[in-house]
Amino acid sequence: RVDRRQRQMCIRDRNSTDQSFTQQSQSSQRVKRFKEESITEVDSIVRGHHGNLLAIRCLKNKDYVIAIHNLKTGMQQFYDCKMGSLQPSFSPDDRLLFYEEDHDQVRVIHTDTGKQASELLSLGKQLSVGAFSTDGSEIYLSYNSDQIGRWSLESNALIDPIIQPGGTISNLKHAPHEDQIAAAASDGILRCWRTSGSPKLLWKTKKLGQITKIEYSNSGEWIVTATASGNIALWNSSNGQKLE
Repeated sequence: RVDRRQRQMCIRDRNSTDQSFTQQSQSSQRVKRFKEESITEVDSIVRGHHGNLLAIRCLKNKDYVIAIHNLKTGMQQFYDCKMGSLQPSFSPDDRLLFYEEDHDQVRVIHTDTGKQASELLSLGKQLSVGAFSTDGSEIYLSYNSDQIGRWSLESNALIDPIIQPGGTISNLKHAPHEDQIAAAASDGILRCWRTSGSPKLLWKTKKLGQITKIEYSNSGEWIVTATASGNIALWNSSNGQKLE
């Protein structure tokens, strides 16, 4: 009986050791892969909304790629892309990512599998900035410098383009809970548009200077702007009034 118990204990210890070795091996493989697939000349880094994913546009083996890094598992995936002005962007739930695969072509993929989520969008026009809608079903893309198109992932079609005056669009954000986008152009004016139904200009600011950043608050009630001269301002997203 003692011999049987000892044999059972040895078997359990061996299985435990094998499992531990397997986990260490898998961890080592992740670290090894991370080191082997080294990247250089990082162009941009975009963080997912929930903090677990990074999308890095960079140079790898003399080719530009999008690298998706999972900070929880340490795993990474690489996808071919071109160096363009359109920054990669995650959907609000981080399940999708769009990026400029080739000049003026946008690809949308599932971040967990890398599978294509929609047909490749080929505009044949210069892209600048873009943003997902709140539910992730649409993408707003600025093209031809002064136009904003709404791209439906379901129908793979551009609908209801917005013609924004003021020159090249430099910043574009979608409100977190409303059918609304805020856009800044090279004329230094912030404009807010209603996106449900036919696009409508809700309000605009006076000239603020070169706007370098736009962000909505988590509630969507406020929009913050930052300019190249160092000025930061808060705007009521419903009426455009500045918080003094």
